[in-house]
Amino acid sequence: MAESATRMQCMEIWGGNEPARRRVATPGLEVQVLSRPAGGSAGGGDLHFVSSCASGRITRFVLADVSGHGEAVAAVARDVRDLMRRSINHVDQTRFVASLNRRIAEIGGGELFATAIVGTFFASTRRLTLCNAGHPPPLLKRLGDEHWTPLATPDTDPGEIANIPLGIIPRIPYRETVLRLAPGDRLLACTDAAAESRDAAGAMLGGEGLQRLLDALDAPAPQRTDDLLDRLDDALATRRGQPADDDETLLLLEGDATASRWRDTLLAPLRIAAEAVRPRSPRRTATT
Repeated sequence: MAESATRMQCMEIWGGNEPARRRVATPGLEVQVLSRPAGGSAGGGDLHFVSSCASGRITRFVLADVSGHGEAVAAVARDVRDLMRRSINHVDQTRFVASLNRRIAEIGGGELFATAIVGTFFASTRRLTLCNAGHPPPLLKRLGDEHWTPLATPDTDPGEIANIPLGIIPRIPYRETVLRLAPGDRLLACTDAAAESRDAAGAMLGGEGLQRLLDALDAPAPQRTDDLLDRLDDALATRRGQPADDDETLLLLEGDATASRWRDTLLAPLRIAAEAVRPRSPRRTATT
């Protein structure tokens, strides 16, 4: 079972590429993360980050699967955190995604890339903006629905190259999907280890298989979400019958009815001013 949700502090950024099982709460939203690096290692190629703005009303998350290992992944993790801090109070995430794409291209020199889901939730309107950079599509289940369904990729112009993994082309457009996440609605994002898991006979689960598995897990107790990631993780492990050979990260968003605290809104300008004068750590570039 996951631990109870802890409220994120304003201007807080949480995450990394280490093993994790955590629930955090921000105004209007609860975020759960379960991450298991392959082979029980202390860090893997999957990155997960969650941030909360100065007033708590803007929650941003990143789920990324980086192609490299070791110091290259650590460098990407450092820069994701740094870029998230710079954009922590911005509702518009387009500049953040563009900066992240360019930075991964700089770090990797053409030999490193990352699929990613980037999301920004604005509690005041319950608006969730999602950018999918070559990642498996997240699955959505509205309150009262029977089934989980994949989110469609935004339309692009004919011949346009867009929404490919980060770090391949330094300057490229990334289209976004916008939806309203009402209380009780849930969104699940996974790295590819979930859909690509194989059973003892070598059969891959696949995207549709993952949807059916989620429907089956959710059917007996549709109102219980506190342990959904644990049940999904157990079901995938049972299906494999052996330890996963790839990093696995599951990230679940659920809308709730909590609101911003008035004191956080009043103190937001002071927090922003303090962040503006905070010393920046020197950026280090990894060797690939």
